[in-house]
Amino acid sequence: MNRVDVLIVGGGLMGLALARALEPSRFTLALVDAGAPPSLPPATEVEVSGAHVRSGVDPRVSAMSPSSVALLTRLGGLPSGEFVCPFTRMSVWDAGGTGRIEFDAGEIKEPALGTIVENRRMLVALLSAAMKQDNLEIRHGTTIAAIERSTDGYTVDIGNGETIECSLLVGADGGNSIVRKACGIRSVTWEYDQKAIVTTVMTEAPHRGVAHQRFLSTGPLALLPLASDNLVSIVWSSTRAESLLALTDEDFCEQLSEASEFVLGRVVATDDRFAFGLRQAHAVRYVRPHLVLVGDAAHTIHPLAGQGANLGLADVSSLAGVLNDCHFSGQSPGDIHVLRRYERARAPANAVTGLAMEAFKRLYGNEHPLVIWARNAGTRMVGASPNIKSLLMRWAAGR
Repeated sequence: MNRVDVLIVGGGLMGLALARALEPSRFTLALVDAGAPPSLPPATEVEVSGAHVRSGVDPRVSAMSPSSVALLTRLGGLPSGEFVCPFTRMSVWDAGGTGRIEFDAGEIKEPALGTIVENRRMLVALLSAAMKQDNLEIRHGTTIAAIERSTDGYTVDIGNGETIECSLLVGADGGNSIVRKACGIRSVTWEYDQKAIVTTVMTEAPHRGVAHQRFLSTGPLALLPLASDNLVSIVWSSTRAESLLALTDEDFCEQLSEASEFVLGRVVATDDRFAFGLRQAHAVRYVRPHLVLVGDAAHTIHPLAGQGANLGLADVSSLAGVLNDCHFSGQSPGDIHVLRRYERARAPANAVTGLAMEAFKRLYGNEHPLVIWARNAGTRMVGASPNIKSLLMRWAAGR
């Protein structure tokens, strides 16, 4: 493998999805990733010991929109039904007042508002499908030593005296993108004073396929239904994350029960807890001649609306569309005119979503009495307006 048409750096969800989506183009493809191939742990039964549960569920899950589910299904990246959980309703409310919105998929004639999927199961499914492509070579455990611009693309040094030349270099390597930094693309970034705690918990009452989100002054708490009726994945963004992580399992379950207003009864057990820092970032450019960024390499947002993975897959769908078209028209995948079609389609939409998430974060983090009154009044107004609710649900569904 010395020269390929398209070199994808990053073997996460976006990199693997793009490789799969480019199969029809018949471009020669290579994908490199520094980590080991994704794998699944041995299947085990759910085990509960006191206030601790060994659920066997990946603590990182994504709420995939109907559009993303359709794309993943086409690419072979959606796990089997026993490992996914569609949710048809979602309840959103403000801890600082009486504002509440109830969303129902039936109102927009969709079978579900979204589907909760374990990240690692998507990765394993996509990798399994990608390994069958005859126009793709995949290398894990491969680090990037250097990236240099050439006359008709890029030359990437992957160590041990080996280089890969490509007509198009794709940065799909996450928020700390080596490709973006090495190629000198600036990103407008700011850190939040919150961390997101993720884990799986067991609840007293079944979730019945309903997602819940409560906005607290310290950050939003999301409870996402899983395939088992009494297992829920949580994403708790909080300024108090470190102290919450330090709690015993019993105390954490009690704090979570209270924070969720016992919407699913008591939280009776928790799996191991993990936390990651939160930030917002947006690259000033997504493309240059022979270079393109997708997913978190181009943009990251606060997880309060669960749209990060959906935005990334929308990038993949858009980029694959223009690249597949350019192959059939005889253009180079690195042609800047081709790549700008992708940038024009995705950069404004991603920027608007990022600004909206920032506005929501600031709005629900403000404890001024007038702000609390205004946002509760606004929430009640949205809840009482079928048209506005339908608009929001269609946007979240990617329609």
